[in-house]
Amino acid sequence: MESHHQSYNLIERWPVILAALVALAVASVYPRALNAIQIARIPIVGAELGGIAKRRQAYITSARKLYNDGYQKFKDGIFRITTPRDTTVVVLSPIYLPELKKLPDDIVSMDAAVNETIEAKYTKIQSTVPIIPHTVKAELTPALVRLNPTIAQEVRDAMALELPSCVDWTSVNIHSKLLRIVAMVSGRIFIGAELCRDEKYLDAAINYTIEVMTAQRAVVQMRPWLRPFFASRLPEIKKLEERKRKAYEFLRPVIEARQQATKSSSTDGPDDMLQWLIKNQSKFPDIHSQNLVAVQLGLSFAAIHTTVLVATNVFYSAAAFPSLMPELRDEITEALANNGGIFTSQALQAMTKLDSFLKETLRVYPATMASFQRKVLRSFTLSDGRVIPAGITIEVPAISVSSDPEVFDNADTYDPLRFYNMRQHAKETSTESGALNQFVSVSANSLNFGYGRHACPGRFFAANEIKMIFANAIMKYDLKLADNETARYPNMEFAHMSAPESLPTILFKGRLRSMHVTEAFLQTPRLRREDSHKLNMSEGENNLVTFQPEKSDHNKLNRNMRELQRLVRAENIETSELRFQLSKSKCTVISQGQDKETARVGREDREQLFGFSGIQDGEAQESQFYYFNSQKWIRAQKDYPDDMSCFGGGYPTVLMCDLPEDNYYLRRVNELPSKPITMSQISQALKKLLTRFKTKKQSFPGYPLGGVPQFTSISKLQPEVQLITSR
Repeated sequence: MESHHQSYNLIERWPVILAALVALAVASVYPRALNAIQIARIPIVGAELGGIAKRRQAYITSARKLYNDGYQKFKDGIFRITTPRDTTVVVLSPIYLPELKKLPDDIVSMDAAVNETIEAKYTKIQSTVPIIPHTVKAELTPALVRLNPTIAQEVRDAMALELPSCVDWTSVNIHSKLLRIVAMVSGRIFIGAELCRDEKYLDAAINYTIEVMTAQRAVVQMRPWLRPFFASRLPEIKKLEERKRKAYEFLRPVIEARQQATKSSSTDGPDDMLQWLIKNQSKFPDIHSQNLVAVQLGLSFAAIHTTVLVATNVFYSAAAFPSLMPELRDEITEALANNGGIFTSQALQAMTKLDSFLKETLRVYPATMASFQRKVLRSFTLSDGRVIPAGITIEVPAISVSSDPEVFDNADTYDPLRFYNMRQHAKETSTESGALNQFVSVSANSLNFGYGRHACPGRFFAANEIKMIFANAIMKYDLKLADNETARYPNMEFAHMSAPESLPTILFKGRLRSMHVTEAFLQTPRLRREDSHKLNMSEGENNLVTFQPEKSDHNKLNRNMRELQRLVRAENIETSELRFQLSKSKCTVISQGQDKETARVGREDREQLFGFSGIQDGEAQESQFYYFNSQKWIRAQKDYPDDMSCFGGGYPTVLMCDLPEDNYYLRRVNELPSKPITMSQISQALKKLLTRFKTKKQSFPGYPLGGVPQFTSISKLQPEVQLITSR
């Protein structure tokens, strides 16, 4: 009876249950249906290409055309395009940016959009790591004022390691060189001096970056509905996972050791990103911020990928426009001279033409064609009444804005000084637009670094790094395109991304200059900007600096050496050799044969290396020695060890003195590194040599060819310092 009653009640309530189910279904389906209706009202670009698959493929191969077509048709509105994303993409006019940037992250999410872009579901790359933007903004950017000299030194060291001397025109794959240079320089700030040049670190940082992009592209080329089933099986994904595993094996003990050292020390620790991250960890308890290994890899990816792309584009453009380089060199020289030869923040800010060159290169050759990408989490309405439904991705066509003739005059023309002239015009007309034309500035017309509060926080560090690398390069080398090319190498485009080809090479040739310090400079107590006219700078085969201190005044000599040190820094000169001369005669290299056997050994090699000839038994020979090729010297040592033994090994760098009494002697310097010697080494060598000269009678050690030369007096000698230099 009771069972019958329950069945009756169920039947009686069935209409209510059915109504509830229908209401639930409607509540679930209605928003989707409404979104679909709202999306359908947005015009689509590329419909004439055919179905979704064809439109998606067209985006992968020719996204630039789709963005430009849509921008021309709907410049002040919105339009849809079909991309490899799982979601619908709606492109908005830049006129909406002022209101879009005010929307909170719970309505439009940059992190969610980035996760879609890098296919995080399959690459397992985490973009939402709150500790990174916080630490970059709060620690790295403010620290650049004090860190710029450190960055500049690492740039010089990395370039000396990676770039050849290039005596003649030499083919260089600059993209591969920049990968290592940028990894070292970024690593110096990210993880510290002790590891930034470690090959295991470089391997992890560089190849992780490469394999993330390779895996992302492999997933993008797969149809969206196939990705959940097959993306994880892609060989590119498996290779990325293996790369991450190896990187973790290397980085985990390094980071744990630093954390332990921080706990056991009362000092602040190294002044680098890793130390700042450790300090800030307590503020970010989320799991991603606590994983500092992943954070370091994320930093490397963000820094290396974008910086190398931009820097490679800059070098390709420089090689295609060599006529601009003298003007940039003059600006760099003046900026450094006004700042003690150091890449200070003030020096970098003074390089306005270089800044313009970089910004114009980024305008014409951007890393991405779309900017301000956001995933819409909740529907919202624009000021003109247009409804933007939840679930879609919005973006702004940065490439179309950059090529709009209404935004930039002669937008199709590459004008390296475009933004310099715009800043000058703004200064002359007292407008406020000058600051908007800097390389790092973001605006509705300059979207390459993003827009709003989520604009790239690391762009200030990246800009300084690129400027230092490029400035050092063009001060030391001439550049040109290979194979007599005249047109700049084109970029390759894949979907919304644009990147320089990694295989082309450009030609480098070392720049040789002669610099003579005039008598007027000797009377200058300090190097000042107005003293630059006292320097006689000229191109020349012999890289020679001649410095003639006052007679027999060793205190004055030391003072003037300090002035010369400032001069060399200001002129960005790398010193490869120091010579002394204690008479009025020219600086010479002396070769003295002791017997027939000694006189003839290595004659061919010495003739090739130094221009020696006609060595006679027991006679002292002189030869001007303005340049040596260290690679030939090393090869000669290897091929003719017996013949070269008379030089005592090492590099042919000498401190040489020529006395009035015709007692010749020379001292070999065997301990010098393969890279150019520093001004500090020069100063130390000078002090040691002068100390010996103050004695009445002194043997000169290190005489390589036998004998113990001596001298008795230096009271009437006139010291002369000569520096063999390269720029």
